[in-house]
Amino acid sequence: MFETYPDAQLAAPLGFQLETTRWAYIAQSNNSEWFYVTHEYLQEGDPEYPCRQQLLIPAVPYLMGLIQSDTPEAKVVSIKLVSPPWLNNQGDWRMEKLEQLCAVSGPQGNRYIYVVEGHATYLNGCTPEELSLSQTLWPSGACENDA
Repeated sequence: MFETYPDAQLAAPLGFQLETTRWAYIAQSNNSEWFYVTHEYLQEGDPEYPCRQQLLIPAVPYLMGLIQSDTPEAKVVSIKLVSPPWLNNQGDWRMEKLEQLCAVSGPQGNRYIYVVEGHATYLNGCTPEELSLSQTLWPSGACENDA
């Protein structure tokens, strides 16, 4: 999960009266993967004025909640997996375009398999055999206008 500290809170910019809180930085409380998501919405439903914002999402259930709330006026257009070294085996954190998200059900709940751009597959504790038994939660091409 992400967390913040009181000294990271920013003052609202002049002229903006949004019901949001702005932060100079956030921290991650664990060493787990997370998602950098581009979400597009239409201002007042007008297709002439699309707006995009980036969301930092800490876990698959929250990501799926956002994806499942897609409408013609608001939708996910791009998902990037941000993976720690223990998951990507590269020695450092990486941000890669997510092409497919799969789930493997088990007695302790779901485990997730990530297929990223270039078709690298991060099994996240699953075996290669479980990939063929997994359920696809989000396929490549599910988002229109993938950015």
